Amino acid sequence: MKRGVVVEKNDDFVTLLTPDGQFLKAKNTNELYELGEEISFLPHLSEQEEAGTREDQAKRKLSDIFQLKKVRIGALSAFAIMFLFISFLPFFTQDKVYAYMSIDINPSFEIEIDDHLNVIELEPINEEAIKLVTELTEWKQKPFKEVVNQIITESKREGYVYPGKEIVIATVMKKEDEQVESKLEEDLNQIRDSYEKDEMVVKTIEATDETRDKAKRQGISTGKYLELKKEEESESDEKTQPILDEKDEGQTDEVLVPKTPSTNLIEKTPTTIDPDTKSDWENSAKEKLNDTKKQLQDAKGSIQNKSENKTIIKIEKLQEKDEVKQEKQQKKEMKNQRKQERQIKKREDQVEKKQKTIQKKLEKQQEQIEKKQEKYNRNRND
Repeated sequence: MKRGVVVEKNDDFVTLLTPDGQFLKAKNTNELYELGEEISFLPHLSEQEEAGTREDQAKRKLSDIFQLKKVRIGALSAFAIMFLFISFLPFFTQDKVYAYMSIDINPSFEIEIDDHLNVIELEPINEEAIKLVTELTEWKQKPFKEVVNQIITESKREGYVYPGKEIVIATVMKKEDEQVESKLEEDLNQIRDSYEKDEMVVKTIEATDETRDKAKRQGISTGKYLELKKEEESESDEKTQPILDEKDEGQTDEVLVPKTPSTNLIEKTPTTIDPDTKSDWENSAKEKLNDTKKQLQDAKGSIQNKSENKTIIKIEKLQEKDEVKQEKQQKKEMKNQRKQERQIKKREDQVEKKQKTIQKKLEKQQEQIEKKQEKYNRNRND
């Protein structure tokens, strides 16, 4: 389909002026066309032109069929080569792995490093890491120090890192090499020292293949697995500690309490014990009993304080998490708002630009039509 301005019409055909200055004929399918009206049309072809067009179309179709077959064969070959490469890729990379290293902030990553301490693979482990991984660029074959710093920087930008935040780096060695291991330890110490000035704690842990496998089965990182296990053991110790304390206190009662009934024996046999000695004995027993009761109360108060302190710490941690979450949500909303504003401005600019282009095009077409009409009128008059 083409577009043009009607400059002449009769019962069978209309003559149209196209934007490129051509005069073309089309069948008059609507007698209501007016001179100067812009319409869409199919140019009228002579029999020879129509036959030539059909022949060209047939040639193009035949050429497209052969071209399509070539493309399909090439695509299948490329797919087969790619499939073989991907199938054998893990065997090549696995031999190169010197160590696995997990980085836990809230985003959790695992990186594979070679014996040059360069990163050969980076894997996001949780949802936060999946969102963040798109911001990490040029990590392939880069020193692991740079990649770890890049992860921490992006996490800080997203609100996951703040003063007092603990970052856990767990390393699982696949090979033994004293020189490489020494360099690895040196680099980890540099990372830890570099973030101390920002009041951040970088904790490094060594783990085993077995621990990494257990973490993998649970869908978490090695460092996260070790931290959770440590918390479970700590909670278990805290639960058993009060029981032991109560037992000790109970034993103290059993030792001291029998002295009280001994006063009854004194009362029953007053002739065998001097009254002054009896009074001193009773007073001593009462004092010891009072001391024991006081120790019991102090112990109970200590246990209660520990429990309250633990509850307060948990509440503070929850509040801290909520604050971080709210701050992150606010940043996300502000980011989305800025994005929407940019999109709206872009659309407005596009609309304005399109309007200007259409206006210029219409003015140019109008000018061409006037010139062609004038020329056409002169030719008719001549």
